[in-house]
Amino acid sequence: LRQTLPQQWQQSLLMLNMGAVREGERLVIDGVPWRIDSLGVFCRLSNPDLEQVLRLPIENMLPRISRPYNLDEPWFPCKKGDFIRVGDNTVLQVTSLSHEQVAVVRVGTAMATIYPIADFLALAVTNLSKKFSVSATFGLSYDLQAEITNEVPKILRAYLQKRLDEEGYSSKCLGMTCELSLANSSTLDMAVILEFEGEMASIYYRLQRAVQRWCVDCCTENGWDIPYNQIVVHSANPA
Repeated sequence: LRQTLPQQWQQSLLMLNMGAVREGERLVIDGVPWRIDSLGVFCRLSNPDLEQVLRLPIENMLPRISRPYNLDEPWFPCKKGDFIRVGDNTVLQVTSLSHEQVAVVRVGTAMATIYPIADFLALAVTNLSKKFSVSATFGLSYDLQAEITNEVPKILRAYLQKRLDEEGYSSKCLGMTCELSLANSSTLDMAVILEFEGEMASIYYRLQRAVQRWCVDCCTENGWDIPYNQIVVHSANPA
């Protein structure tokens, strides 16, 4: 009785929705959050993003504590079919996922990888499926110092917009930034950032290359010099 009565009492409180774990709250198991749908002899938990359901015996819930959650809290970093970018700037598409493992394919290849759930959650994951940005940074000559903060960004912005229209990307472009990023030792560095809708993530690498190409073409068309890095060699004084 000393061993079983306390446990039965705690289980009864849970089934009456009066314990530390309550229906409609959020509970994390092995790093994955779950919504508690019902408590009973067997408890039903679900994750809307994973589209998975767990059925756990009531005794497994005794040492746990749930909490209320906000409606805008994510239930997982991604959903099936989403495009994601991991820490090394690799873009992947999620082909299958569960609370045990996540299967992904690298964009532009047939290379498939399966991550155990703990390894996947340890990655620095950025979800690209809502919106994302591509950027380029390039240096211009100090001959443009008088124009670099006003005229150059205006010309560059107009040129990029023209190329977006020509290649059919303008309707999916959400925003554009062209501005001086850094007055470097030998160059004036320009930063270009284009933001796109998430449905364009499947051609992420193509857009990244296109932005670089457009920036170079704009410099060529306007006669802007892109200095190359110079290596200065210092020789020791002869003895």
